Amino acid sequence: MVNALRRMDAARREGQMLAKRPRRLARLVSRATAKAGASRPALHSVWRELQCFLRLLGAWRRKEYRDIPWQSITLIIGAVVYFVNPFDAIPDWLAGVGLVDDALLLGWVASALRGDLDRFRQWERRAEAGWSRVTNNEEQA
Repeated sequence: MVNALRRMDAARREGQMLAKRPRRLARLVSRATAKAGASRPALHSVWRELQCFLRLLGAWRRKEYRDIPWQSITLIIGAVVYFVNPFDAIPDWLAGVGLVDDALLLGWVASALRGDLDRFRQWERRAEAGWSRVTNNEEQA
């Protein structure tokens, strides 16, 4: 458990750095998208949330959506960093259990940030309906 917390803290710190580097963030999202596609059955319980994280990160990187606190965006990036890392608390290559810690962490982050994710989904629905505007959270200034 201590190892998992240490690794998540390191992933969170990396998330803070990646939030300031759009190209590296784009590469992370690309790697996470590929890994998610290859791991979909094992991620069934958190698939919807992971896909939301990846869409949100894409919109945030492109500066289309910024109505999210800095702490929330860096926590999401940290969770995605943890997911992409094959050598986390339970190495991903362990058949049957390798993605359990990833799924638990992704689910925990989604639960902790439910309000932020709900607001992003509302923004997506409005954008799909033809209404779009860049939003800016005061904490982003």
